[in-house]
Parts: sequence; C-alpha cells; structure tokens
Amino acid sequence: FANYCMMASHNDIFNFVNEYSLREWEKAIRYNVLVDMKSIIASKGLMPDQFIIGGSFRTGLDVSLSDIDVVFIKKYNDPEAALRQIGEALEKSGKFKVDFRPRAKVPIVKAKCFAHNTEVVIDVALNTFNSMKAADLIEAAISEKPCLRYLIFVMKYFLKSLDKKILSSHVVSMMALYFLKIKGSYTDYGQMLREFLQYYIDFPNTRQAISVVPSDPIILIANLSEKLRSTDADLIVLNPFEKDTNEAR
Repeated sequence: FANYCMMASHNDIFNFVNEYSLREWEKAIRYNVLVDMKSIIASKGLMPDQFIIGGSFRTGLDVSLSDIDVVFIKKYNDPEAALRQIGEALEKSGKFKVDFRPRAKVPIVKAKCFAHNTEVVIDVALNTFNSMKAADLIEAAISEKPCLRYLIFVMKYFLKSLDKKILSSHVVSMMALYFLKIKGSYTDYGQMLREFLQYYIDFPNTRQAISVVPSDPIILIANLSEKLRSTDADLIVLNPFEKDTNEAR
C-alpha cells in the first residue's frame, strides 16, 4: 500500500475509487437487508420512533467490507434491555447471527445477515445523536471539497483490508477532514494522498490535537483538560460535538 501511495497518480486513485465503490446491485442487496430488519423489528413491536441509516452507507463511503450503521431513536427506560430484545428478535428470525455488545464504547447489536446471498453486517445503536451529526458533517464537507471522498475511501479500503484494527473509519475521516482544513482542497488526488500520509508521519501528536471545527485554531495538548491530556491514545482527535472526548481512544 505504501508503494501504491507513493506512485499513484490522480487517475489511478480516481479509477480505484470508482472500481471499488459499491455497485447498484450491491446497494440494492443492502437495502433489502435493511427492509428485512425493519420487518422483523416491526413484527415484534420494537420499531423506534425513527429508524436512521448512518455511517458510510449514508455518506456513500462504504466499501464491500463496510458494516451498515443504524440508529434507533426512541426514549428507552432500559436501553440495554431494549438492545437485547432487538438482538433476540433478529436472531430468532433465522436471517441474522447476532453479537450483543453492551459494554462497547457505543453499545450495539452487531447483526450479520445470511439472507440475500450476502453476509452484510448491521450495527444497531440507540440514540447516538453524535454519530448522525458526524455523518452530516462528512456529507457537507464532501459537497464542499469533493476530493475528500477519494482520500477517505482509499484510506478506509486499506484499513478494512488489514487483519488488525489500527484506526476506526470515523477517526480516519476526521483526520482527512482536518488535513483538508489545514491544506485546502486538491485537484490532484495522487498529490493529496502522498501529502496526507507525509503530514501525519510528521504530525506532532504529543504536542498537538486534531479538531475539525472550522473556527478552531491549532490546538495544543498542553491547553486541554486533564482528562484529555492523560489519555493513553497515540493521537487526540477531538469530538466536534463533545470537546472533552477523544475519538481516537
């Protein structure tokens, strides 16, 4: 991958993204999986007030290995019990294999679908409003700087191909947003990818934090809260909606 990045031209990256983006038939399968999920949930009386698709499927940045992020918006007296009910309903349908993760940073039900000749995975979370805002933020940024889609897509594809998870797709997206906030837009995608990698090779991660908020200046770690300064993460990526949270943890 490193050799590819150093040698890739604008056209190489443009063609790569177009080749590996989901085809219409792949998108159709994913929509069918979501329809199945909604039907199962509705049949058990578990439909939320709002059923929202988020993440890369919403922003158009999903690759074949991407999960689909779904957010249920509803007031739950016992969110953990509600997630468990959702997971059990999907499992009993015979169409999904469910992994219930109540202790994750964001509690989710991870449901792998075995219908439609696919193994698409849906991550169901409850009332994660910030993840919806993040998707809106990325969509708006791509509209303003179309080159961002190509940068995020290539980096996501590389990270998804690794056996070991180094960074989340969300953190990579925030890093790309920050990079273009500092550098501006690009018309040469090969140059953009090389400069992105070099920027973070040289990034002073022990002294400086990343913030994608347009009005934020360069943020020094020394000026952050004790909570953030004491983080054990190698990088501090500030949540644009909760400034006291490090997205890279």
